[in-house]
Amino acid sequence: LLHNFVFSLGLRAEDWAAKYADTNNERFDLSDHMLGGKASINYVIDDSNNIYLSYAKGYKQGGFNVGLGLLGQVDPSDLEYEPEYLKNFEIGFNADIYNYIDLNFNLFHSSRKDQQVLISTQVDPNDPNTFVYLTKNAAEGLNYGAEITTDINFGENIFAFVNLGYLETEIKNWVSRPEVTGRAQAHAPKFSLSSGINFKLNSSTSLSVNFVGKSSFYYSDSHDNQADSYILTNASLTHTINDWTLDIWGQNLFDEYYSTRGFYFGNEAPDFIDTLYRRHGDPRHFGISLKYDF
Repeated sequence: LLHNFVFSLGLRAEDWAAKYADTNNERFDLSDHMLGGKASINYVIDDSNNIYLSYAKGYKQGGFNVGLGLLGQVDPSDLEYEPEYLKNFEIGFNADIYNYIDLNFNLFHSSRKDQQVLISTQVDPNDPNTFVYLTKNAAEGLNYGAEITTDINFGENIFAFVNLGYLETEIKNWVSRPEVTGRAQAHAPKFSLSSGINFKLNSSTSLSVNFVGKSSFYYSDSHDNQADSYILTNASLTHTINDWTLDIWGQNLFDEYYSTRGFYFGNEAPDFIDTLYRRHGDPRHFGISLKYDF
């Protein structure tokens, strides 16, 4: 039985250092020592089916925020941020069902320490041109959820895929921002979808339709406004002649009106009341692409 198990172990150590100085008298001298790695156990049932369990520790190096016009208004150490560490547990399986369906499923649980978050501030409350973003550390973060990916072969000429994601997140113990402690993290939709189907019309021509969607999510860790959920529909017709590939495509076919970013600050005189400004995704659009493979 033991010959069905595959064990793997990897380690990574990194020393990072950076110095910065400019004519605005902003000076930083940072260094970090970071250690990460991954250990996994894989039980191989056969060539197409396996079950696995893994633990990993990763990191993202620290840094500093420069050119924001905040020097003299905040302590210089507030413009620095520490490395973020992530510990992740994952269990899942890969299965081939009757040579028609490739199914991958996994559960994960991640804890984040000194989570790096992007927050906004307005240096001068009466000047909207001083609105800036800076990176800071929250105390902790928690992520857990599930993912499933499925490739389905309906025959020689029809292929489909379905990818689904479920994600729960939480900001924990952020002492300087207690109002967001316990809230979901920014840009972390609870549900996500990617699916599509491809029709092979003949040996050189295919038609594909795909769908991409997200549930609502917070725009930022600095305010509580949220984006609405959306699903986009895209399609393409592909024709290949020797080394040439021609694509006729359409994106967001039903002209879904959706937002990708949200900014909340005072921008309009005379009172400069905080207002939500959204950055919207691309509307319905079409195009033609021509590619040559050398």
